[in-house]
Amino acid sequence: MMETKKKERGKWVYVGLPKEIADRIDKIIESRQWGFRSRNGYVLEAVKTDLKVRGYYP
Repeated sequence: MMETKKKERGKWVYVGLPKEIADRIDKIIESRQWGFRSRNGYVLEAVKTDLKVRGYYP
């Protein structure tokens, strides 16, 4: 397992995103077109989808 500095709170781990990416996610959220209501919701769904494609998530 990788040893890195990370901010943890309970069962959540926090990671940083470049501002440019966060701004693009915000535009998706603001459009209300796909039902996302927060950055967290969008990123969580995107990561789960990627993990499924790679066979690392049920």
